Amino acid sequence: MARPQRSRRQSDAARPQQQDSMVRHVAVDYGTTKLHGCFRIGAADQAPKDEDIIDLEFDGQAAAVPQKLAFDDEGRFYWGWQVERMLARKELRHDQVIEHLKLLFYPRSLEDSLFARTARDRLDELDPAWLGCSEDATLEVKKVALLALHLRVILERVEAYVVDSIKFKLEVDEESARSMAKKVFISVPGMWLPPGNRSMLKAAEWAGLKSNEVELIFEPQAAAGFWAHSIKLHGRTQYRRGDRMILLDAGGGTSDLVTYELQQNSSTGPELQLKAVGTALGGLCGSEYVNQCFLSWLEDQLQTVHGMSTADAAIALGFSRAQFNATAKQCFEDIKQKASSPSTLWPQEFRVRGPENTIEFLLDETEVAAFSKPVIENNIALVNQLLDDRVRAVVVVGGFAQSEQFMLELKAAFAHKKIDIQRGARTPTGFVHAVARGGLLKYHQSARRSLASDDCFFLSEEQDFAPEKHPDLALVSIERPSRRRAATMIPNKALIGKDPHDPVHYLAKSRVRTILPATDREPVRHYWQQRTVEPHEKTLALQIYWSRDARPEHSPIMVAGTDDTLKDGIEKWGPPLFVELPDLGSLGFIAEPQSHGTSAVYFIAYRVILRWTPERISVRWEMAKPKYTKKALNNAFAYESERLLPGNDLGAEHVIVLLEEDEIAEENFNPTPRE
Repeated sequence: MARPQRSRRQSDAARPQQQDSMVRHVAVDYGTTKLHGCFRIGAADQAPKDEDIIDLEFDGQAAAVPQKLAFDDEGRFYWGWQVERMLARKELRHDQVIEHLKLLFYPRSLEDSLFARTARDRLDELDPAWLGCSEDATLEVKKVALLALHLRVILERVEAYVVDSIKFKLEVDEESARSMAKKVFISVPGMWLPPGNRSMLKAAEWAGLKSNEVELIFEPQAAAGFWAHSIKLHGRTQYRRGDRMILLDAGGGTSDLVTYELQQNSSTGPELQLKAVGTALGGLCGSEYVNQCFLSWLEDQLQTVHGMSTADAAIALGFSRAQFNATAKQCFEDIKQKASSPSTLWPQEFRVRGPENTIEFLLDETEVAAFSKPVIENNIALVNQLLDDRVRAVVVVGGFAQSEQFMLELKAAFAHKKIDIQRGARTPTGFVHAVARGGLLKYHQSARRSLASDDCFFLSEEQDFAPEKHPDLALVSIERPSRRRAATMIPNKALIGKDPHDPVHYLAKSRVRTILPATDREPVRHYWQQRTVEPHEKTLALQIYWSRDARPEHSPIMVAGTDDTLKDGIEKWGPPLFVELPDLGSLGFIAEPQSHGTSAVYFIAYRVILRWTPERISVRWEMAKPKYTKKALNNAFAYESERLLPGNDLGAEHVIVLLEEDEIAEENFNPTPRE
């Protein structure tokens, strides 16, 4: 990074006092395709000026950093511009590069996005040890681990740059500069659900940030703050108190929309206050989906014209499939850039040249525009959902806002409404990093939110099949019952499996066991569950699930016939909680041989204790000692049927503590950003 400029010299007496009140504020706009950042040094409650905010430089460039991550064959990690340079020098292969990691944190992205599926496949191919994960780590764990690794190297680079700036500005030594309090703001999309935000916070924690050092900012909210701050500086249309504007943050991966109401006339200038109203919307319709439309068209075109698949085309050119897609995408990007110039001659030649062959197509202006059409229409549909009579403007920020076609079609779509369609304002100094700058300009004025109190947390449980509890797994045994032959419910063997350790029983797998309901919350609740443990297992994992609304008890968590596809409305609450498993044999547990050739296993019972207050939610995890395992399992049944007598549960002397206490949500580490 380039060295910051030295500020005017201060007196020795003033420096220590000033430093004590100073905080280094860093904002990281973690986008789908680009990374931006900026920082300021000042008091936490101080209203900054534009010139107080300095753009972060990465590799000497203050422009956006490409969100490209890679591991070489030895497991060495690279990111950003370094990946670009190594690809150009052929020191990395395209199939070693992971892009669009952020898409993996969006609900249903694997169903809707080719790029998300590609990122998942690349992540699956990585050696888990490179991420610090166990061999059996799930996608949920690996994606958070990779995000944490990326955040760690970003923050290390930022730390060096900001500390250098502090040393020059305040004229202090390295130790004093590094000891200054810090606050890191990380952006998340407005359309993310709390579990996605929880994953970002968990990654920040794994990257080394403490709970009081990090806070999330909603991308559209920060961008709206940037617009409000700069509205008077740039002679924008004047708005009155009560007018509404829609902030459309159209980035690389998603578009996020929030309606804001002006609390004063816009002549107030930088102190203008905005209030979010209504429901935020969003969709997977950022600028990268124009490229996805093109790649889908290219796949069809190759089949139609050349009679080959994308994989065949790659082989014919002497490329890997990953290199073919990357090269094709870059060729199309070049044509898109030319399309914005009125002097461009059409048609344009699309050419992918490989070491062994070349594939060429001609693309005319209408065809190029057509790839953007469905993505732009999705954005227009989202804006239409938020329109009302008080909306005076749609302010567009993000990478897609740079597309002339996008802006022209937005203006045409709403011309009859007399709504001002405008790009987000520029700043007098620095680059137009609307989210990062808006976060630092306005976040000292944002009100802290309490934790949500109407969402629902639950565990997954394998339950003995019971028709009345699991009607989705049952069949009517007699189609036409009579007085002599009553209808009964039997297991649907196509959807249900037998217990491998007790073949007489049928199991209903992945069933809801609520641990924190959406209503009637109690300060302390606890639940017993049982589990079989193989003798070789060294860790236990506890996955917590989340839903915005209450889920029926005993209902399925997964889509029927799948092991990993969550039902609509259900999300994993970040990665699982992990604990080291003690040596069960030395504790007195006995591995019990099972029938039908299965291996001997330990049967354990554990208790999940959940403590809730409006400010925090925490989990404690305990395992019954072998002597009390049977009683614990009886208690689990008693809880289920509400027949456990008060005071009849196991005491502290009867259990082994697996996890002392883990905060799964806390107001200072809040998965719901401020408002």
